[in-house]
Amino acid sequence: MSPIIWGISCFFIVPFFIYLFMRKSLIQRAIDNPAQTDKSMGFIILFILISVLTVYSYKDYLF
Repeated sequence: MSPIIWGISCFFIVPFFIYLFMRKSLIQRAIDNPAQTDKSMGFIILFILISVLTVYSYKDYLF
């Protein structure tokens, strides 16, 4: 695998795993206050869109 792919993967995947570890406290807060949810679906959609746009913009170097 290209070092560029590894770099982009680490750049996007590491913060996502940090978010998943922090999500436990966000879920607890959402249970305590049902009106204030953690918006995790929006974060995941945004993460996917940014990943796709980044890979598409570097497609000439990656593939």
